[in-house]
Amino acid sequence: MNDNALYDGFYKRKAGNGSAYNYDLKPLIEKFDFYDFIDYANKNKTDDYGGFVIITPKQYIIGYNAGFGSGTHLSSFARATKDIKGGGSINNFTDAVALNMECEDNYILGYIVYEKGVEKDSSKSEYCGYIGFDCKNGITPEQYNVFLKFYEDYNNDLNYVCNKFKFEVIFSYKDGKRKQIDRSKNLDNYKDYLATQIVEKNNNLQDEVIIGKSIDRNL
Repeated sequence: MNDNALYDGFYKRKAGNGSAYNYDLKPLIEKFDFYDFIDYANKNKTDDYGGFVIITPKQYIIGYNAGFGSGTHLSSFARATKDIKGGGSINNFTDAVALNMECEDNYILGYIVYEKGVEKDSSKSEYCGYIGFDCKNGITPEQYNVFLKFYEDYNNDLNYVCNKFKFEVIFSYKDGKRKQIDRSKNLDNYKDYLATQIVEKNNNLQDEVIIGKSIDRNL
């Protein structure tokens, strides 16, 4: 597949069309598994299938998009942010966009994608995917510690599916004024990158309703 097209897709695809914003996240995050995620898409020939990761200073949340993969990333990030803040209804698309932007501004995000594409050399259709992380310039030690817990829980699983399927871990970063894209088969490179982005400890952490996996880890 075209490298730029693949990575552009992780930012631009699913820009809010498709799913409602008021649903129960619990069943979508309770049993998420990378192998099951990809295996289901392969067996059911799903053209467009997604999940999400959110790393806050107090918890990580990983799950399927609405409809067990068919919904939008915007919907997932908005719904999770609303639930972290105490829950309630999201009234309209404008509110969902505002919540999504709040999520982008405050947390580390991962976009899980598995979809039908076109192989670059043969022009044949094939299924492939990635977990694409955003480029964070400045994270708190608390967020990094939560990421380390996510790393401990999922790095081996990701390494397995990346070697078994057409799946990869990607993130962008700035090298001077140029954007670079890192591609790998595990979370090691992104972990090392985040370690260079840690800023001062945050003594004014916002309250969060724990809906995902929390940790109790000190620096």
